[in-house]
Amino acid sequence: LIECVSFSTGLEAIKVERSLHSDYKDLRLPPEDMRKYHSRNGFTECYPISLCSTLREELMKYKEA
Repeated sequence: LIECVSFSTGLEAIKVERSLHSDYKDLRLPPEDMRKYHSRNGFTECYPISLCSTLREELMKYKEA
């Protein structure tokens, strides 16, 4: 868990999540490696720990809105 942000609707949350995934898609960890840790889902949504601060900053923009 990097940050917890509340949204008024699930659709709004999905749009933000998709936008973040799109912006950082080139930095994702290889899904085939991450499948070892997330066998059912989530293995395409893994990022290096070095991106943690950046992602937190992105999420904080929505928390302040």
